[in-house]
Amino acid sequence: MPAQREHPHPGLQLGWIPNDPGRRPREFTDPPPPGPAPDPGLEAAVATARRHGAGWIRFLGLIGVVALALFGLIGAFSGRMWFWGIAAAWAAGCWVAAAWLGWRW
Repeated sequence: MPAQREHPHPGLQLGWIPNDPGRRPREFTDPPPPGPAPDPGLEAAVATARRHGAGWIRFLGLIGVVALALFGLIGAFSGRMWFWGIAAAWAAGCWVAAAWLGWRW
């Protein structure tokens, strides 16, 4: 087997050149251009969307608590345990959706 530096097929080799200093940053005399100016309309739209999303997250959390309390009370007073299952499933569904919105927001 040929050594690591030897190539079995001679020809044009576009590999590393030992004395090549490598890539260097260019020296610019001018300062870099400033970044783009913020768009006030876009910033207002983003702020409105974030407030709207936060409202949905709070609403889903509240609905989960209310569902758990109401169906839990019905289950406690009626003695039927499947109301607790409904309460837990409904609350978990609301809270998972709220957590997903919070994670994506």
